[in-house]
Amino acid sequence: MKLHLTEMTKDLTITIPLRKRDFDLAKKLSQQHEHSQKQQQIYLNTLSRCAIHSYCQYLDIETNFDELFLENNRTDYFTDYFMDVSDLTLKGWGKVECRAILPDSEFCYIPPEAFSDRIGYFIIEIDAENWQANILDFLAQVTQSEIDLSQLHRNPQTFLEVLSLLDILKQLNQQLEENQPSVNVQNLVNSSLGKIQESVEDLTLWLNNILGEQLPDVLANAINFLDQKTNLIQLQQWFSGVFSNGWQPEKRALTLSIQPDRNLQPANIEQPEVNGAKVIRLGMQIPQETVILILRQKQLSEAEIEVNLRLYPSAEAMYLPDGVKLSVLDETGNPIPELEAQARADNWLQLKFTGEPGDQFSVKVSLEESSITENFLL
Repeated sequence: MKLHLTEMTKDLTITIPLRKRDFDLAKKLSQQHEHSQKQQQIYLNTLSRCAIHSYCQYLDIETNFDELFLENNRTDYFTDYFMDVSDLTLKGWGKVECRAILPDSEFCYIPPEAFSDRIGYFIIEIDAENWQANILDFLAQVTQSEIDLSQLHRNPQTFLEVLSLLDILKQLNQQLEENQPSVNVQNLVNSSLGKIQESVEDLTLWLNNILGEQLPDVLANAINFLDQKTNLIQLQQWFSGVFSNGWQPEKRALTLSIQPDRNLQPANIEQPEVNGAKVIRLGMQIPQETVILILRQKQLSEAEIEVNLRLYPSAEAMYLPDGVKLSVLDETGNPIPELEAQARADNWLQLKFTGEPGDQFSVKVSLEESSITENFLL
């Protein structure tokens, strides 16, 4: 099968050849109905599904076409009879609506029952005389039953852009579930969002159509995930002397922020070790409470890294603020019970654990309603 791309001024049409078996199937199914209007509807709907199935085959996208039209599996007969839906399931992606029009049509009708549970809507001109179907456009979402064909952007390639965004959302969802950062996600999202719709409002409507009530949670999780990814501190970079996000080499930070006579127990130089420190300000009062967070990482072996966290008061205080809490969070953001410590007239707190290269964790320092969270990658 050959697809033909025809450029008409700024319009782009994808032409799909229709085969004899497509017309035979459409005729057979339409003749199961008595009313001529219903026969015409089933005839065109079947041809539109045949066309999109052929297009998807060309793109190596599997559909439910064979299951839909198997001789002994016409489970949607009553749907066809009582409703005017013409959907096709793209396996792994979702449903598309295949709406057929004739060459002299001015409008395309989309029934209200097809307004939801669709990733988009193909508008297909059935040119039976020339044994072909012309894909005029792909709409990511619709809000009315009558589509004025003169207002179409006539860009069926939008379908591929929608699949691209869906693929990104699937990757993002998988990463949210596994809490594994991906370097390319944010760039992919930024480069693809603008291609899908002409405005943020249209994109929001389309996402809401797909995700429904889950949309706010998905977007919130995605924003939180990308924010964490952006602020993720790569601890391996410390071995190369690269510090970021307010972190400094321990010696430099402590000469400015901690009392010189405080016992910090020097690092063990028998194994590769690198240490960083950060000044953290907490509390709702002014001036805020200041503490020093120190992170020491020691390479025990190629597969094991020891992390030693310490929290100290600043040079102006003898003790840590009463009630200040030091916690380690797992990859899902939940506190690890055995890795929590709270100050009670202490002059320092310590937590120690081991991990593997590639492990992700967070450290939370909190005082009353105020907290700071640092995200790390071993």
